[in-house]
Amino acid sequence: MEQVRKIQSTGTAVRVISIICIVLFAIAALFLALTMVALIVTSYVLPADYQVVDVVLDFGLKLDYPLFAQMDAHPFFSDNFSATAQDSTLLLDFSSDVMPFQLTKLWALLFTPFLQIIAWIVVFSFVCRFAKALKTSHSPFTGTVIARLKAIGWSLLFAATLPSIIGGFVSTFAMSGHFKVSVSVDLSMVLFILIFLLLIYIFSYGAKLQEESDTTL
Repeated sequence: MEQVRKIQSTGTAVRVISIICIVLFAIAALFLALTMVALIVTSYVLPADYQVVDVVLDFGLKLDYPLFAQMDAHPFFSDNFSATAQDSTLLLDFSSDVMPFQLTKLWALLFTPFLQIIAWIVVFSFVCRFAKALKTSHSPFTGTVIARLKAIGWSLLFAATLPSIIGGFVSTFAMSGHFKVSVSVDLSMVLFILIFLLLIYIFSYGAKLQEESDTTL
């Protein structure tokens, strides 16, 4: 059938794109892994005097708006923050205290992105298997196709949550020396993935009913 051939050709294209993405993400993961290893090894080579640097955050913001000219604004100053108004310009300035930062812990900042890349490699691996099933199946309603589509959904859910959770724990422990809950999860993405999984299970149930109907007839 013409529609089946179109699905199979689309599966071929998706498989090629997935393989390209896997290769690119694998290169990025290898680069991050080598960088983290280099930073850890460097921590044993650098003299103690060079392992800690003082960091000061300095942030300035200039806002121009005619409304500021009509405001009876008074300058505000604190230890780290100041706000002054001049004509139609509002100047905000923030400067932090001196914060010591250990260069040997830089690898911890790369750990979460590394986990996220690994998670996406897993996702694209399932996408590649799904595309291969589409290419070789005579129908998109087979059990193999549906099972691999479910695997994509679950791998997407794990990719959207687990790297941030695990990476947050490890990075926080490496930077501060104690565990602290510091997790950033895109809830809208999680909701989208859950809806995607729900549609897959509805699709699976419909395919099962169609199979039973065809068997009865």
